[in-house]
Amino acid sequence: MGLPNLERHRTQALAERQRLASLENHSRTLSGLRLLSFLGIAALTVAAFTSGQYALVYAAAAGALTCIFIVLVVLHWRLAHRQRLCALHQQCRDTYLSRAEHQWQYINCTGLSNEVPQEHPYATDIDLYGRQSLWHLINVTHTLSGETTLRTWLDGPSETTHKNELHARHEALKELQTMPDWRCHFEVAAMLGADDKQRLDEASFARWLSQAQQDLAPRWSITGAYLLPFITLSMLGHWLIAANMLPLWLIPAGLQLGLVFLTQSKTRTLFDSIAQRRTYAEALLRMSRQVETTTWQSKSLQKLRQPFKDSKGKTLSSKLKRFDTWVNLATLHHQPLLHIVINPLLLWDLHIALRMQAWKRARQAQVSEALGMLGHLEALCSLSVLLDIDPQATFPEIIASEEGLKATNLAHPLLLNHSRVGNDVNIGGPGQALIITGSNMAGKSTLLRAIGLNIVLGLAGGPVIAKDMRIPRVRLRSNMRIDDSLQQGASYFHAELLNVQRLIHQLDQSPPVFFLLDELLRGTNTHAQALGARAIIKHLLSQGSFGLIATHDINLSQLEDEYPQGQISNMHFTDKMREDEMYFDYTLRPGIVKHSNALKLLAKAGIAVPEQN
Repeated sequence: MGLPNLERHRTQALAERQRLASLENHSRTLSGLRLLSFLGIAALTVAAFTSGQYALVYAAAAGALTCIFIVLVVLHWRLAHRQRLCALHQQCRDTYLSRAEHQWQYINCTGLSNEVPQEHPYATDIDLYGRQSLWHLINVTHTLSGETTLRTWLDGPSETTHKNELHARHEALKELQTMPDWRCHFEVAAMLGADDKQRLDEASFARWLSQAQQDLAPRWSITGAYLLPFITLSMLGHWLIAANMLPLWLIPAGLQLGLVFLTQSKTRTLFDSIAQRRTYAEALLRMSRQVETTTWQSKSLQKLRQPFKDSKGKTLSSKLKRFDTWVNLATLHHQPLLHIVINPLLLWDLHIALRMQAWKRARQAQVSEALGMLGHLEALCSLSVLLDIDPQATFPEIIASEEGLKATNLAHPLLLNHSRVGNDVNIGGPGQALIITGSNMAGKSTLLRAIGLNIVLGLAGGPVIAKDMRIPRVRLRSNMRIDDSLQQGASYFHAELLNVQRLIHQLDQSPPVFFLLDELLRGTNTHAQALGARAIIKHLLSQGSFGLIATHDINLSQLEDEYPQGQISNMHFTDKMREDEMYFDYTLRPGIVKHSNALKLLAKAGIAVPEQN
């Protein structure tokens, strides 16, 4: 699975690269023509002022060339926009290829993905967030709501998500998998409004829509604002025709000038607030258009489309386009020579501000609902990434907690397909555990992280890396990486105690805890570690938790004999020697590890090791 889409991304990346090169050639040509036309305008203008007989001809030619120059400027601006679009499409495709090869330096990692929560019950241990993490690999969100939605699904509340909702996500992801081009267009639409360092905070746009609106002028003056420009222009026209009349048009014009001074502070504040959000509106317009012009088959995706059309069939993108039109008209104040004449004559700023306020009142509810749907779609697109880049990605079956966890050929999502080894894992329901022994680097911790990441993906409604997998509804908890902090005065052992307290907190709640434990109590002496680890494991099992324990302590394996058959099972990874070199096959085997080659390695390193009797 996923490989056809990967080839599609590779083909399109090459096509976009070639298209971009062609556009750059056109840009250079237009730049040259603009320069020539500008020089021509300058020369013709000088000739018009220095040549009396043909001055009119030169002036007309300069005017015509000026029109050509303006057309060239507009064409160049449009070409620059096409270049940016093409570059973003190429970046999107190339990033998919980088994800497939785990070339982390070419995959953007910003926003919430860099914030690794220290108090999270499993994120740090299983590489959920941060650089070279699952988030770094699959996150294609560019809006804050998309990023927040995806993180909510991965952070833990997903463990109680209704089974029907997870099934709906599966159906949506299957359909999105068949639409790699659409997903790139949708992502590029968001990228146009975001950047590499900041998410597109469309929530601020929604908050701005919901803010109480300020009266721009007294109500009695609003009616006058609609009548006065018509009166002024009519009287001005009549005055120009009948030159002997008194300039009575100056009376309504003076009233308009008074309205300008009365309202200019409020209209300018409104225009400034809109200018700050124009980028959001442009990106949301393009994203909305992508949703509105697509026919979905899955019911969940069809439901996401509903807020993008009102009861009259008008689309959200058309309404955002109207907003963009008002914003363009409001930019007249950036042309001071025109603005100083048109604004007092037509009450330009006031009328544009009134239109914008009316737009805000009419669109507030629909826009706010649609923005949440766009974030939901981005989160779904992120979960679909593994289907593109990993041929082993499949959808798991979500089952009741009592049925336990079972996986065939389960592998680590952050390891490349050709360099990882899949293993079968079978853990019964609550109160059961696997104890995994083996030497360092043999694969114990990697297996625990592989299980943790796949559980998170499965309970979020996404694919997993396994031939098949049955995931119970659980609360995932882990104790694997412990960092002491000298600044906080916490020793390694004290830091681990705090983590254990978080682990055993609220064990009696539902669903049950699924734990991943790696070398418990490493910060104390061997005797205390063994006794403490046994006590923790027994407490967890007695409270109905289940999971895996990785350890070097062979004595913990004796727990298998202290419990009824099958409640605790021993598994192991082993190392092997080939021509005095240690190697690992990373294959999980039943039973306790029988030997270690560590002493042989010490001897090879030149350290005399006494022979054991």
